[in-house]
Amino acid sequence: MLRDFAREIFPQCPNIPYGYNPYNPSILTLPNGNIVMNVRMTNYFYKGNFMTKTTITHHGPRYSTKNILCCYHGDDFSLLWQRPIEDCWGKYFYNRCYEHGLQDMRLFLFQGELRFIATVAMIDPEFKIWVYEGSLGLVEDLIPSTEPLYIISLYKLEGPQPDIRCEKNWLPMNLNGEQWYIYHIGKEVWLQAGEAGEIRKLAYKRSPDKVRHPFSGSSPPIPYKDGFLLLGHKVLSPPNGKGRIYKHCFIRLDSNGRVIDYSKFFSLWQLGVEYALSMTWWKGEILIPFSLNDNDIRFFVLDPCVLEILFSPIM
Repeated sequence: MLRDFAREIFPQCPNIPYGYNPYNPSILTLPNGNIVMNVRMTNYFYKGNFMTKTTITHHGPRYSTKNILCCYHGDDFSLLWQRPIEDCWGKYFYNRCYEHGLQDMRLFLFQGELRFIATVAMIDPEFKIWVYEGSLGLVEDLIPSTEPLYIISLYKLEGPQPDIRCEKNWLPMNLNGEQWYIYHIGKEVWLQAGEAGEIRKLAYKRSPDKVRHPFSGSSPPIPYKDGFLLLGHKVLSPPNGKGRIYKHCFIRLDSNGRVIDYSKFFSLWQLGVEYALSMTWWKGEILIPFSLNDNDIRFFVLDPCVLEILFSPIM
């Protein structure tokens, strides 16, 4: 368990609307040293073996996701402000879609903007699940306010498998000044952002490197040594076939974005549903927010020396 090597901290969490659960936070350090964090909130939870969705409130769509952006002080991690992200894009809604909202937003910076990628089901008339990229505007315009944050732009990202029914867990990455997305590391595909438009058709290439085990993306890359560090995961079924067990691993990339090493697989807190959507550097250590059972948020701070214990060379 990673909890055996990390210390837990307890920052103030945002105000959560009645009938919603907070989970899958995405965290990002701004140029001024402060930290922003998006918190996903849903009106459902998983019960039993975490395989059955049960709605808490039936106001609006059956399964609803809302998001709130928080800003924390970079020194003491105190909460400075919080603003809900406006999700009423009337012209995009397909009312028959049973799952609304921007799911699992991953924040990133590009050309002075606070951008995100998210999984979206409600915009497609056939309810396929796609990855979209959006912008919340310039970082310098992020100020305390009681007003919601509005999405400035929203583009569908079309990858190498346009006929697939569900896309998720892409990782944004700034590589040599260009915007890339890491797509299914186990399949060794790297996507580069295409021209802006209603749909961004992405150019892509396959990495020549080999990995021992396929896994999906969790946390986007952060600087580490002479390259990058990211977090990946795989999902296992218990022997009785009931429920899910998430296993995680750190992955090292070189300065060109190629996989050079990955760690042993581990659990964060428990043998069950747990997920880390992001991580960032904080006071020389790695800050990792994560969720348990899709209804609770925890925070780990990890000494980077622990990575030397977890890593093993690719054979």
